[in-house]
Amino acid sequence: DVEAAGGPPTLEPRMLLLEFCSGMMLRGEQVRLLRTFVRAASQSPPRSLCHQLLMGAGKTTVIAPLLTLILADGERLVTLLVPASLLHFAGSVLRSPLSALLRRAAFYFGFERGAPVDAQLVARLERARAEGGTVLAPPAAVKSFLLKFLELHREIALAPPPP
Repeated sequence: DVEAAGGPPTLEPRMLLLEFCSGMMLRGEQVRLLRTFVRAASQSPPRSLCHQLLMGAGKTTVIAPLLTLILADGERLVTLLVPASLLHFAGSVLRSPLSALLRRAAFYFGFERGAPVDAQLVARLERARAEGGTVLAPPAAVKSFLLKFLELHREIALAPPPP
């Protein structure tokens, strides 16, 4: 890939590996988008981005798997939010030959607001982070988890002080 500024060609091993394992070539737009997301995530503090692509541009089969492989480094927890209807498909894409070669796991995250937040849940998320895995979740599960966090935070704030 040649940078827009006319710099020397650069190679990203994970992108080359994806091209080799999947038998496809990344398009320039996909490489630019991947670099934009990686740069944003590498800033301190990391920036959050949202980008829209047309159907068939490779969001689920190219961009998401490569981003998770690049960003899931054992230091940060990478979570991929996908519509519930695409959850299993996205999981099968993440378990592709490339992910198997790099030994990256996909973890499903389901949560309902009435469920407890216990050590087992925390251990699963910590394991996903430590192993460089990706957590796949539908938006409703993440919303329920955030609402549960707010609920617990309020309970703690309103609790009487210990004797």
